[in-house]
Amino acid sequence: MILLLQNAKASKLISGLVKLYEENASTLTPDPLYSAFHYSHPPAAIRIAHLQTKA
Repeated sequence: MILLLQNAKASKLISGLVKLYEENASTLTPDPLYSAFHYSHPPAAIRIAHLQTKA
C-alpha cells in the first residue's frame, strides 16, 4: 500500500476502489465475521479508511 501512495493520490485510489466494487456489485460493508473467513483482503471500508489516514 505504501508504494501505491507514493505513485498515486489517495483520492484516486479510493475512487477506483469504489468503482470496482460498484461494477462487481459487491458490498462495501460485508459482515465482519464472513469477511474474516472468506476474503483475502480487508473490506473496502477498511481499505478506504486506511487510505484516508495516509492522505
